[in-house]
Order: sequence, then structure tokens, then C-alpha cells
Amino acid sequence: MKNSIIAQVQYVEAILVRGIVKFFLNPVVSGLDNIKKLVTLADENRVSVVIIANHINAYDPLYISAVLARETGRRLYPVWLPAKKRFFNNRFKCFAMDYHGCLPIGIGKDEDSLRSMKVIIDKVRAADVICVFPEGGVTPDGNMGPDLGFVTFLARRSRIIVQPVRLSGIIGFDTDWNRMLRRKFQLKISFGSPVIIEKGSTVNSMEMIADIPI
Repeated sequence: MKNSIIAQVQYVEAILVRGIVKFFLNPVVSGLDNIKKLVTLADENRVSVVIIANHINAYDPLYISAVLARETGRRLYPVWLPAKKRFFNNRFKCFAMDYHGCLPIGIGKDEDSLRSMKVIIDKVRAADVICVFPEGGVTPDGNMGPDLGFVTFLARRSRIIVQPVRLSGIIGFDTDWNRMLRRKFQLKISFGSPVIIEKGSTVNSMEMIADIPI
């Protein structure tokens, strides 16, 4: 029941955000045929879809979700979002993050951290959809950071479909509100070809993302 509520929250939010993004960020989306390929692969293989993207802005999950909602309807929801445990530091944040499909990741080998990783692994093994930012944090200068290995961690435990996404065009968006209000930004979202990754494989996520033309 909770999963369906999270799916509904994410889908409705994506529909509402789409108009805002369209007005302020003049988005250009490429590779839409690859989303159709993704849905076909997911239907044929019944394994987890892991969406990977470079992280240029705190609102990246919403940008990606707005496109997915338009192209696939509710087909891919809920989309689970691993997030650093420090973002769950009060009751209100925990509630909001929880009902947006965010999963806390603990850093370390303590019992709580290991339990959080088990939850994510269980989602992947249940063929759920996960969205991962392999850099592990926002790199707003536009330069991609190193792959921290999280997708390989998942692939070593389960067969998955990786859907790479490349984001660009809004460097400085977090601070330059004047330019945003004057519609001086143009968000670019490029979807690469989905790839089936066999269990036990090593995945170079950032290389896959960098190979997507923009």
C-alpha cells in the first residue's frame, strides 16, 4: 500500500514540476527512443532498472522524473532514491524523504548502515526501479566526478538494466536566481541506450554517462 502511495506522490509531483521546468529552464530532451527501449527491456527481463545520471543540481531527480512521467505514464513508479543518511536528520525531513521514495544510506559498517544497504539490495532483487547518482554528490561546475562504485555494488548482487542519463546546461542554477527568472538557462537531458548488466559485472557508470552525446 505504501509503495502505491509513494508512486502516486512521485507521479503527481512529476506532472506538476514539468510545467515549471518547461517555463523556467527551456528543457531540451534527447534520446526519447531509448526510454521506449527501456520499457521493452524491463517488460522482457523482469529485473531491476537502475537509472544513473551525473549530478549537477539538487533537483535532478525531479527533472528526470518529469520526462519519465511524460513518456511512460506511471509505468516505472515508484522510483527509489538512495540518499545520504544525514538528510534524514529530523522528523519532518524523514517523513518527506520517506514519502518521496528516498532510502537512507549509512556510511560505515555499523549495524544501521548495513541494514540500510540490505534494504536497497532487496529493492534491486525485487526488480524495482532505482535512481542513482554515481558521483555521490552534486558537482555544479559541470565537471563529472569519479564513479564511487555503487552501481557495481548492486550489479555484483543482481542482474540489472542500467539506463544512463546525462544532464547539462544549468551550471550555476543554485545561486543565480536572476538568470533563472529571466529564463537564461536551458536544461539538457539526454537519455542513452539502456544496457543489461549481468550479475557479477563491474560497471563504469560515469563512463557510460559521459559517452551520451549532448
